[in-house]
Amino acid sequence: MGGEQKLGLAISGGVDSMALAFLCQSLTKLPSWKRGNHVFQYIPFIVDHKAREGSTEEALLVSKRLKELLDVEPIILPLSWPDGVQPSALSSFESDARRLRYQALGRACRLHGVQSLLVAHHADDTAETILARLSGGAGTLGLQGIRPSTEIPECWGKHGVHQSGKARVINRGGDDVLKHAENFHANKLDKQPIPIERGGVLICRPFLPFRKSELIATCQSQGVQWVEDETNQDPTKTLRNAARKLLSSDGLPRALRPQRLLALARKNEHQIEQRKNFAARLLRATHVKSFDLRSGTISIQVPIPPPSICWHNSTINSLLNRNQAHFQYEVSMALRRLIEVVSPLERIPMTTIGTATEIISGSKEAPVAFTAAGVKFVRSKEKLPCEHAYKTWEKWNMKARGSRRQVVREAFKSTPAYVWNLTRAPYRRQEPLPMIPIKSKTLNVPYHLIPNKPSFPSRSFHLWDGRFWISVLDWTGPPLCIRPLAFGELKPFTTALGLIARAHFGQMLDEAAPGDLKWTLPVIAFADDVPVKEGESRVLALPSLGVGLPEWKEKLKWNLRYRQVDLDCGRKSIRWN
Repeated sequence: MGGEQKLGLAISGGVDSMALAFLCQSLTKLPSWKRGNHVFQYIPFIVDHKAREGSTEEALLVSKRLKELLDVEPIILPLSWPDGVQPSALSSFESDARRLRYQALGRACRLHGVQSLLVAHHADDTAETILARLSGGAGTLGLQGIRPSTEIPECWGKHGVHQSGKARVINRGGDDVLKHAENFHANKLDKQPIPIERGGVLICRPFLPFRKSELIATCQSQGVQWVEDETNQDPTKTLRNAARKLLSSDGLPRALRPQRLLALARKNEHQIEQRKNFAARLLRATHVKSFDLRSGTISIQVPIPPPSICWHNSTINSLLNRNQAHFQYEVSMALRRLIEVVSPLERIPMTTIGTATEIISGSKEAPVAFTAAGVKFVRSKEKLPCEHAYKTWEKWNMKARGSRRQVVREAFKSTPAYVWNLTRAPYRRQEPLPMIPIKSKTLNVPYHLIPNKPSFPSRSFHLWDGRFWISVLDWTGPPLCIRPLAFGELKPFTTALGLIARAHFGQMLDEAAPGDLKWTLPVIAFADDVPVKEGESRVLALPSLGVGLPEWKEKLKWNLRYRQVDLDCGRKSIRWN
């Protein structure tokens, strides 16, 4: 508790965001013990959409009012649209404006060191969301309310903004599934561990429990002025505007009134939370046999919990309404979190891993290998007993009697499971290869003589293939690029390493990326239009293995981190019922 808290405020000038600014300012006036001894520093951001006449003047007016209210100079973020385009006339204006708005906010948060951005979404916004999704035919899973906190959207691949900015090294112990891997490989050739990214900007919504009428009453009672955006009142502009218009009228049936929609959202959120809890238990019982950050591979054994473990509690049975469809969905939730460790995709829809779930859960015959969501699955030759799953159950049920323990042990022995090795799927012939160009710099003196060594700023990191964050400092001269290792490039590179390093490199390569997996490793190489002599290596380094050619040691530096991995189960959600 205590300390300075830097918070960003997304201010549009409407009544919702102005109420947010006023209440944040009021919070600073409370006694320190009432605010947990925190000292709040607010940085207000105003997005000028440049989508209609007068938007810039309106942003300046809102900025003036905010400065008077918060005694802080607001930051105006103008959006850039292509030349000759009238934004409001675009059919995709709503989605395009959302993307540009969040990207501008994300960059601003990174620049000013803000990790939490407060927005003024309220209960009426949740009701509008539910009504809009109902009109689109959404089911239980889609009829959830706006979440109180989420990672900032539309910022995939922006370092320091989305799931990155604070690197960590995995240590043994704790509740993270990966920390218990039997074989954990995170070391490079120079014995420096590969960090895993975490952090980024978090969107927080403190007004979700409150109706808009309450925010209006707050501003009116305190004399806080706001502006009205006329485009938000036109029901023909967007689906959300239409939903807002319907909810403000008395023409809707009682079942579609805001209070009923909010109750529906809470009910569905409760059901989803129960399914997440079961998925967390299954994830905790999953045996991670190996995890290699050098190539991004993971070897797992997912147990299918016997009925004596999962269904003996009638309360859980009634809450989850267990049938095969629900069980498959819960397995999918756990499996998706495991796939995210390896997959290059930004999002993994449940529909893309349906077949994988059926195979892993045993409801479908398991092939030797298959591919799903950019991940290749290869199974073991035989099924093995789920000893780890039993030990997990035993650890969290120490008070269970001897007869109960014997039943559980026999149940797990009678339900063996395959061990699956998950790797990045090979690139398809027609699939564009992930490639990041690198601009070379001028190095006037040898690197070891530079007094202040160049650092790796956050904006210099690039997300390669959705898996590795890589930053490169290059003084080689010719343009370079980051791309996958190609056929025929391994022999020249190995030859150029030297005799001693060659043997070590070959052993490490066979361990980290055996077979065709090596062709998914990132390399730093000369660009394709740079000529190289016959027999010379176009590849200069394999950064995930920590190996580079000795002749370029002073002119090529890199920093590599693995993407954010979230397999923390939490002790409160992993107890077997």
